[in-house]
Amino acid sequence: MTTTVPSVVGPIAFATYSNGPVRGQQGWLSNSCGNYDYDANVVNTSSYPSAQWPATPPTKALEVNNSITQTCSNGLSTPPMQKSSGYATALTDTTTSPATVCGAACQPYFGMQFVATSATGLFQPSLEVSFSPEWTNQGAWMQVLGLWHTLDSSNNQKLLIFTTNVEGVNGGTTPCSGCAKYVSHEIAYVDPTLPHTIGMTMQFTGSDADVVKFYVDGVLAGVSQQQFRSWEDYYLFDTSSTPAVSPQVSRAVNDLLIHPGNFDTCLNFADFTGACNQRTSGPTHTTTSGNGFLLANVVTCSGTASNCSARIQFTTCDASRSAHDGSTRPIPELLVSILGNAARPWF
Repeated sequence: MTTTVPSVVGPIAFATYSNGPVRGQQGWLSNSCGNYDYDANVVNTSSYPSAQWPATPPTKALEVNNSITQTCSNGLSTPPMQKSSGYATALTDTTTSPATVCGAACQPYFGMQFVATSATGLFQPSLEVSFSPEWTNQGAWMQVLGLWHTLDSSNNQKLLIFTTNVEGVNGGTTPCSGCAKYVSHEIAYVDPTLPHTIGMTMQFTGSDADVVKFYVDGVLAGVSQQQFRSWEDYYLFDTSSTPAVSPQVSRAVNDLLIHPGNFDTCLNFADFTGACNQRTSGPTHTTTSGNGFLLANVVTCSGTASNCSARIQFTTCDASRSAHDGSTRPIPELLVSILGNAARPWF
């Protein structure tokens, strides 16, 4: 019996990185739409004494904030894995003509995980950063996982983990232009002052049927549901995706894009999915400069569910244990014009 070896990057602890911008270091990629329109730097954790960690703080971490945002889907991404995940027909390199397809070696599963903590150890109004599986920093997102310091429905200060799926189209027949149906979902509300282990898995199961799951502090998470969709429907049905190919096909992934957002006018999740205009005062996203999130133990895996689970421990034996309990378990194309209310702020 042949054992398939997964492709893994990480866990990245940043100890061997130089302080300063992470772009260009040890495979991290940058494809900006206007100068370097994000702020991400390797820092000494000793410079952030109020930041909380699950156990002994790492020597260094990646500090990411949203004081600088951008208007395209590119940005900063983790080092690409040698293998890609998706379907054999999925596009990988779209800079070639014709675009390259993933082929028979494409893996059916993608997983990622990291630890995120507030650099100040405090709630930071307007702090929001999203994370998207894509291919070699080319900006074709296949999911979005957002981390946002905001208010819950009872006006408590929280870190909201949320996602925006593409769930079919808004009526009519396919293919169609600008018709993808974006639906946002709450994943979890957690303490914004404490560290949290955040994970995502993507199982490429068949056309129009990808399965995405999220894990928060070792527990399968979701407020109203625990199984979600990828963005394959956008590429399969919406002709505004680029490059134009016929027949339309999905996209493969091999890295994780980090994308800061501007949520200054969104009061909470309900407002985010509506008009996003109820927050009229308070600190803006520019105030997160030099703070934001500290990230550590960033890991990505391309393979199968079984062989990636050996590299990334998404769940714990005791689900009641939180990631800040001091345990030693592993911690481990421009779409603005078509998104509408459900996702506009983070572009």
